[in-house]
Amino acid sequence: MQTLVQLCVEATVRFHRELETALLQDLPANLRHRILRLMCRRGLVTNENAGQLFHPDTISLDLVECRIGDEAVAKISNCHRLSHLNLNGTVHERTLVSSQVIESVAFGCPCLMFVSLSSCTHITDSVVVTLSKRCPKLEGLDISGCKLLTCASLEALGKNSFSLKHIRFSRTEISDEGVLSLTIGVCSRTLQEIVMEKCERITDVAIEAVASSCPNLTILNFEGCSLTTDHSRDILSNLQTLSKLKQVSWTIY
Repeated sequence: MQTLVQLCVEATVRFHRELETALLQDLPANLRHRILRLMCRRGLVTNENAGQLFHPDTISLDLVECRIGDEAVAKISNCHRLSHLNLNGTVHERTLVSSQVIESVAFGCPCLMFVSLSSCTHITDSVVVTLSKRCPKLEGLDISGCKLLTCASLEALGKNSFSLKHIRFSRTEISDEGVLSLTIGVCSRTLQEIVMEKCERITDVAIEAVASSCPNLTILNFEGCSLTTDHSRDILSNLQTLSKLKQVSWTIY
């Protein structure tokens, strides 16, 4: 049986279009958080109502189901305690979100730990550079499908992101050079997961560098990287430094 609070949250979400802006903004933070989470899950957050829903104490935002653009994303920069942000374009590409606005989020949300920007097709290296410099607690970053990114993004992470554990950059133009920057960078010993599926510029050189320099890696996925060969498989079979590896996936061409 639902509690009175749950019933109130459900009713508020159902009739949110009829409610006055001031009513939502005056609710206690815990209720606003419940309402926001449910509206995110149902894809009801929009450019028009984001300002009413986001608040400085918001800690987590999962906006995968929501069709939003710069107007809504800009409001996220006011969530100064935000630690988890998911803007993945799983349902649809984020063609309406610009690089400049996500940079402003990085400036306004220094507590970010996990950021997912998969298929935000307009973001550039400046976003990742800003995240690496402004968010010292960054542990996880998903930039898969962000075609405008270059090796400069991984170079910035290797230089600045001491806490980075999880990095995903599948379906990008990043090459061996970027991966090498990670393996000689400040996060080489903290990295636990590297996923770089269908990166057409990744070769055995990158795989060897990861295998020899990232001793705490537990997940390595380079499936669909067409320039890798049997040599990568041999590297993974022979090196003892990857004793913690639990999941590995690749395609040999």
